[in-house]
This record gives sequence, C-alpha cells and structure tokens, in this order.
Amino acid sequence: MRIRKTLAALAIATTAMAGIGAANAGTASATLSGSDSNTSHVGTWYQVYVTGGNTVGWFVNVGSTDERMYLSAEDTCGNVNTWNWNDVSESGWNNAHYLFPCPVAWAKLYPTNDGVQDGRTVTR
Repeated sequence: MRIRKTLAALAIATTAMAGIGAANAGTASATLSGSDSNTSHVGTWYQVYVTGGNTVGWFVNVGSTDERMYLSAEDTCGNVNTWNWNDVSESGWNNAHYLFPCPVAWAKLYPTNDGVQDGRTVTR
C-alpha cells in the first residue's frame, strides 16, 4: 500500500513538472544576431553586427573624406559601451569587435562629417 501511494505521488509530481516544462518551452528570449550596413553621403561603407550573443562588431571602409564614427552598445545586464573614432587617422578602430559579459541587447553605429550625421544609423 505504501509503495502504491509513493508511486501515485511520484506520478503526480512528474506530471506537474512535465506540465511546467511544456508551459515554458519556447519562452526563452531569442539571442540578438545579424548585421545592418549603410553607405554615408561621402561614400564610407559601415556595418554593425552581433554574433554569438555577446559580441558586437563593426566594419568601416573609408570613403572620399574622413568621418567620425560613433558606436554605442548595451548588453542585457545594463553594461553600456561607447566608442568614437576618426575613420582615417584612427583607422585601427575601423574593423573591431567587443565581447560583453551578457548578451547584447542593442547596438548602433553612425558616421558624422563636420559634426553633422551624414548617414543612417545602423542598428542591431
């Protein structure tokens, strides 16, 4: 009799746990990934991308004149990083990436020329 009650209790607990698992299946948030790119008004091609969940990266190909690039990104833990550099004189920053401790929540990159934004903000 005692074994029967134990098995019945175990069956109820297992059913309850299976129900919880089924209810939560597919509810985890998706990992941000992919890329967005554009070309500025003076011909600079630029791209921001997220890969592997925690990595934000960027590519900048210099156009006909130098521009200042602005990049900002945040992860899901609230860590925000910003970068800005000149695509000609600081070209070492044109192709780089950064690894956040948590998954990337958003990233945006845009160029300016003479202090005025001269291309669409690309986002992830």
